[in-house]
Amino acid sequence: MKKLLGVFITIVLMISLFPHTGVEGAAKKRFNMTYLFAASATDPIKYINMTNESLDQVSPRYFQVLDNGTMDVHMPANSRAFIEEMHKRNIEVVPFLANNWAKGELMFTNSEKITDQIVKTIKDYKLDGINIDVEGLGPIYRSQFTEFIQMLDKKLPNDKILSIAVAPNPWGTNKGWQGFYDYEALAECVDFLFIMTYDERGGGSKNNGPVASYSFIEKSVQYALKHVSPEKIVLGIPFYGRVWNLKDVSNPNDSQDGNSQIILGESISLNKVEELMDAFDVKIEYNKESESVKGTFEVKQGEPGFKLKSWLQPLKPGTYEMWIENESSIKKKLELVHKYNLKGVGSWSLGQEDPALWQDFRLWLDGLEFSDVGINHWALKSIEFVKERKWMLGKNTVTTFKPEDSLTRAEAAAILSRVLGLTYIEPANTPFTDIAGQQWASENIEIVRQHGIMKGTGVTTFEPGKALTREEMAAILDRLLADKYANNIPKKIMFTDQNQISSWAYDSIIRMSGNYVFSGYDDGTFKPKKNINRAEMAALLSRMADKFPE
Repeated sequence: MKKLLGVFITIVLMISLFPHTGVEGAAKKRFNMTYLFAASATDPIKYINMTNESLDQVSPRYFQVLDNGTMDVHMPANSRAFIEEMHKRNIEVVPFLANNWAKGELMFTNSEKITDQIVKTIKDYKLDGINIDVEGLGPIYRSQFTEFIQMLDKKLPNDKILSIAVAPNPWGTNKGWQGFYDYEALAECVDFLFIMTYDERGGGSKNNGPVASYSFIEKSVQYALKHVSPEKIVLGIPFYGRVWNLKDVSNPNDSQDGNSQIILGESISLNKVEELMDAFDVKIEYNKESESVKGTFEVKQGEPGFKLKSWLQPLKPGTYEMWIENESSIKKKLELVHKYNLKGVGSWSLGQEDPALWQDFRLWLDGLEFSDVGINHWALKSIEFVKERKWMLGKNTVTTFKPEDSLTRAEAAAILSRVLGLTYIEPANTPFTDIAGQQWASENIEIVRQHGIMKGTGVTTFEPGKALTREEMAAILDRLLADKYANNIPKKIMFTDQNQISSWAYDSIIRMSGNYVFSGYDDGTFKPKKNINRAEMAALLSRMADKFPE
């Protein structure tokens, strides 16, 4: 115990003697965009309202490259009102230009006209930029695509966004549609590359498995980082899964009951999974290797028909495998944004997700632990740190810290015993009769009593729910430092509110202040009766931890 207190003494003394450089943390405001397609394109406000104010940008499909090489601009009747509403919410509107998969290569013969159309529409409708989402073309068109982007970049006003959706390339190949994108040359022109890190297995694939495994995504990011700086990379997240009929996997030509529809990687929106689980006995398992969710189920003869999409036939009898994402898998994959310090994420597509996903999405994306501790909170890094060390945990729920709540005496007892690693000196024999309802902290209270760190407010009372004041904290620190400063009382330390200091705390405050352990405020006050809050305690602990030897 003396060794532990000795370390603590040294550390606390250094709190005020050395400037605090902060605790490194992962939290940072990250970019979050999503595509508006299908249902969310028809009724975008409805789905945007479900996102818990977590979006920075939306991308509706206003531009379409036709197979003949021309471009169709389709601005819905309510588009101006929608754009204005998004701007009121500080959400950028950056529509995407799409082609029909592996078609539209004739667009490069009309580059001048198409780029002019894009720039004019952006200006006319006060759009925030353009997202180029041309897919499926091969490496033969690589240079033409790059030149198209360079031309568009020169014509766009400087305050407009230019981004590109690119194929994931975990294999580092220059063949197939991956070879269409010159990451390095494109990155010189655009604000970011949206890497479509999904469809590891696409529709029609007989290779059943995850839509976006962790390794697939990470290898795609690692390849991109060889050519693009991290602040220009946006990670793609799928809001859908895929389903396979296992008999179709082994024999796609077989059919039953007149239902010849082959189910090989047919997509299913995440918001439809619950309905499927209600219809069938789906066995769910979390696949740790891929950080994805696998479900298996059987459709029996005579069971009510279930359609993956309204225009498809009902699932025919057979055994099925489904790979999807859930909150755990998406949260895990968002960790890659922090690991590689990427710009942020984008999702395909809004309206396909389970709306419950948005409750804590911003927390996960920004690397925040608590919903009530924002990116700009003065004690953010300290709170992150003490949570990681398990010195201070959430309050009321695992996602709320309650930083402005006063620190209670029970909380202080629990925290100090955790930080110092204290255990019982002797069998528990507490004199306190008022801690029975504080089972979570009763052992900690008895431990700090035995070590002489905290006393009761009376002979038989501890008052565990009472807030801890600054003068009480000074007294606690003074007890920890008693051997060091027992005979060292500075003579001329004065506070303008000195008359408010309790007599029992006076020497402790003078001793702690005079030795730069517990200082007063810039206005000359100490505020002895002011309650210490949880954020302040976290900051104190993180500063102490800075001085711990590794």
